Amino acid sequence: MLVALVAGLLTGAPEASVDSANPVLTWNAPADECPGASQVETAILDSSPESTLEVSAVASVTGRDSEYVLALTVTVDGVQTTQTFADASCETLADATVLSVAIARDPSSVVDVGAIEWETVEPEPEPEPEPEPEPEPEPKPAAGGKTDGKFSSDCLLNPDKPGCAEARRAQLDKKDLDKTLPSKLSTNDVRAGIKPVKGKAKACGSRHGAAAGTKVRVKLSIQGDTGKVLSATADAPHGGTALGKCVEDAVKSATFHRFKSSQMGTTYPFTM
Repeated sequence: MLVALVAGLLTGAPEASVDSANPVLTWNAPADECPGASQVETAILDSSPESTLEVSAVASVTGRDSEYVLALTVTVDGVQTTQTFADASCETLADATVLSVAIARDPSSVVDVGAIEWETVEPEPEPEPEPEPEPEPEPKPAAGGKTDGKFSSDCLLNPDKPGCAEARRAQLDKKDLDKTLPSKLSTNDVRAGIKPVKGKAKACGSRHGAAAGTKVRVKLSIQGDTGKVLSATADAPHGGTALGKCVEDAVKSATFHRFKSSQMGTTYPFTM
């Protein structure tokens, strides 16, 4: 861990302005995890407003395992020195940069790195992916001579056959209800059905060692009269892999609103 060596920030002094044409610091760091370049350079100039020396610095921050690594090269009147720091916090490395460069500019500088309030830019939330509709499959003819799988052709020929009256009544009730249903699911309907299983599908990434941001596209076939998933198949390159099967299994438990078509297909991309 880095130790803050100094205290007593120069308070009340006007904030220094950064000269974009002749920057004191070149700062390369993950934008959504570390303070910005202008913040770090302003803190350096606030801490060492005057310098009789020609000082420039290049700082590069990279991630390594669970920590950040800073490579800092400071040039003073043409003499170059390089230091390396490591810490779990990128802000601590920004403190180290301010401390090192400010003292190089003015060895009498008193820098209170603990008083610096860093701001990092939060990354934009990932937008919800758009489900990709697929052509509706041709309905398969019902097996066993049934017209709709519930009211058989035998009942058409012999309405008095036991059970036919009840089947016919249930069919009519269902048709009345189906009048209010959409022909197929909308984009929002698909998202609503996916939402309860999205966390379970995303957890497959860490379980199977997928890199953050990996996308697994899954083709779904959804039954109209029940809203249940008939099939879920991961696209290449994840089809047939442990990761793809894990996401498929998670998606198969999804339930969607009912719709009039016998079934519909869609492809949904899951981000690990």
